[in-house]
Amino acid sequence: MQATNKTAIRLGVLVLLGIGSGCGGGGGGDDDEEPVPTALQWVVPPPISAEPAPGATVTGYFRDGSVSGLDYSSGALLGITGSSGEFQYSAGSTQPAGYPVIPGSQVTFRVGNVDLGTGGGLTFMTPINLSLGTDLLTQAGNKHRFLQMLDIDGNPDNGIVISEAVRAIAVDWPQVDFATTDLESELANIMVQASAADGMTKTLPSVAAANAHFARTFACTYSGLYRGVFSGGGDNGVFAVAVYGSGQMWGGGISNVERSGFLLEKQTALGITLFPAFSAGGVTTGASFSGRFPSPDRIEGGWSNPPGSGSFVGARSGGSSSAVYRISGYSFPLGTSLIMSFEIDTGNLVSGSVIDLDIGDGNGVPVTLTGSIADNSITAAASGNRYTLTGTFDRSVAAANLRFVGTLRDSAKSRDVRLNLRGCRLN
Repeated sequence: MQATNKTAIRLGVLVLLGIGSGCGGGGGGDDDEEPVPTALQWVVPPPISAEPAPGATVTGYFRDGSVSGLDYSSGALLGITGSSGEFQYSAGSTQPAGYPVIPGSQVTFRVGNVDLGTGGGLTFMTPINLSLGTDLLTQAGNKHRFLQMLDIDGNPDNGIVISEAVRAIAVDWPQVDFATTDLESELANIMVQASAADGMTKTLPSVAAANAHFARTFACTYSGLYRGVFSGGGDNGVFAVAVYGSGQMWGGGISNVERSGFLLEKQTALGITLFPAFSAGGVTTGASFSGRFPSPDRIEGGWSNPPGSGSFVGARSGGSSSAVYRISGYSFPLGTSLIMSFEIDTGNLVSGSVIDLDIGDGNGVPVTLTGSIADNSITAAASGNRYTLTGTFDRSVAAANLRFVGTLRDSAKSRDVRLNLRGCRLN
């Protein structure tokens, strides 16, 4: 069913994407629009990787920022979380579609004698996974504050490190009541001992500060490029979206049946849940996509544009769970519609991808760029120099203000695209 109107502010973008009646219906055809090419089609992305086989050892990441120095146990697997918060657990025998929730593969995290809780093994775990009951948010918030208080340098924005000195004395600490409404009193003696162990005064962050820090890390975990396919309702095609550090999204898709494009956009922040949900697009721009992230590497859900409807599934395109910073966003200068994501690792190496969604010569395939950052200056390029990235990324600013400002040189179209992209700290 063809929609009857368009959102005026996005008209230029929709024309670029060739908005028509994709996904069972889309934007109406204005008389002054160029005709949509009959050969319009994006390359289908690779299939999504299979879930690990039962009994396989899987690497997960514990995050409130990266948290290193936690003791963990999962059956016979024992260890201490690494510099990126990594731990290991065993894949189980039952895995509901899209959910690596593994009964019998429980993971317990501790700081010495303080039990943070137990949860089913996942590739991404936080204090929320370890909290139960009607006061779940109170428990999770208190665990955020506890972990951030223990950080060796008092700055959780550069990762949380629990020192060996603190780990040594924590074996004699009493269990903390994380359901308390007076955490400062509950932790009074622990804070004195931890301060002496690290030779600094430990302070307990406020609820607001601790939650804001966690929210930034949570959203950054899901940022990046995702590609996938949709089908149903007599339609099928390909989509690609950029999810940036706030949880907002921008991208689009192509209908192979209708030979038309549609816009996918979400302007709200990502909600904090075990499997965060999202809704992007709308019938005036081609279809409404509503779904969830079963993991930081996968998205799935359903699309609807009455009377058509169906399902979609996609996966992260590139990216590493051990990256330090992520930079994601979009730009749509005249004649081009670009989505992109870059990462900076511990060795100051830069890697990432750009996807051109232009209906003229874009094929929906990521073009890989690699480079480095020196001081705060980034340079990166694609093979053959189709794209060259230059600009600054000031890592000294507050985590909430991280941005990349620079230029993407498109040699194929002989032009420079100015960029101002949101950044976030993952570890």
